[in-house]
Amino acid sequence: MTFSDCGLVIDPDEQQLADSARALVGEEPCVAMLSFSTSGSAHHAKVDKVVAAARRVRAQRPELAIDEDVRLDAALVEDVAKRKLPDSKVGGHANVLIFPNLEAGNIGYKLAERIGGA
Repeated sequence: MTFSDCGLVIDPDEQQLADSARALVGEEPCVAMLSFSTSGSAHHAKVDKVVAAARRVRAQRPELAIDEDVRLDAALVEDVAKRKLPDSKVGGHANVLIFPNLEAGNIGYKLAERIGGA
């Protein structure tokens, strides 16, 4: 599992998020552009940024499995992904998590560290 926590850029713009997604490839990536929305369930500028970043990546790498705005549960749990993202190429099997900003990334990796022992 690869986390992108935006440690160098605290609140990246859509181009910087897209660059993060492209850079984190050590195996066949299944990328989740994390958000508080899944597939447009919420409308906000922060969701728009994540969607635009994913679309930039997809335009340059159309073969890449990438979900646009996706909550963590739909990124990692197949049953949730089937319900919320029936056309997803990732399908709940993300191995690259792109957090939208430093705050979210730090919370995510601290949860993985403290609860999951990672």
